[in-house]
Amino acid sequence: HKNFCANYRGIAELNAVRPDDNLLAILPLHHALPFTATLLLPLFFRVKITYLDTLKAEAILRCVKEERVTILVVTPQVLQHFYHGMKRQLDLIPWPLRPLLLAYLNFSQRLSRCLGINPAKPLFRKFRSALGERFRFFISGGAKLPESLAENLARLGFTVLEGYGLTETAPVVTFNPPDAPRPGSVGRPIPGVEVRILNPGADGIGEVLIRGDNVMPGYFHNEAATREVLIDGWFHSGDLGYL
Repeated sequence: HKNFCANYRGIAELNAVRPDDNLLAILPLHHALPFTATLLLPLFFRVKITYLDTLKAEAILRCVKEERVTILVVTPQVLQHFYHGMKRQLDLIPWPLRPLLLAYLNFSQRLSRCLGINPAKPLFRKFRSALGERFRFFISGGAKLPESLAENLARLGFTVLEGYGLTETAPVVTFNPPDAPRPGSVGRPIPGVEVRILNPGADGIGEVLIRGDNVMPGYFHNEAATREVLIDGWFHSGDLGYL
């Protein structure tokens, strides 16, 4: 319980959740990410949760619009299906309008990175209508999010906040700030969590070590496995990363 409460407190300091939010829960609650993100967090924040018992794209889209969902926690695989659906709609635009539109979106995205101004913003309303006017952002976890997928969705006006974590860390370790997400990065350690890289190579890559009150006390009835991963107060994740 201490682990999950610590994780909530760290996430709460990010100010990512608003009082009028509605989180759609489609992932199974026996996994740590949806358990924390789509059960504990909305309860502690006292915001609405909407549960849906299917992963069918049509049902999810209909639910998001009808229930006025603002945040959707998904895996990269689900996001990929969503983008393919949007791309099929783009493919229906006749030539030569389609290549002109795509070129304009690409130019606008580059301009936005440099100047913080995106001239394609008025077009986003059309794309975002698929999810309703109140939808704010996707949260992606459970696997590495392809950078190209995040950029393709950003080009259409959708924000994807990627994070990193493990069941052993209750589970969130790092998260992208909602006001400045960075494609290709899993964000920064949330408040109360420390991250360091063990024995980094010339490229800076090494094993990711984690410390904080969100880290488990150990594996259930398995002291040998616990000793292998909890060393001098640090959890050895077995994952590779760099800062």
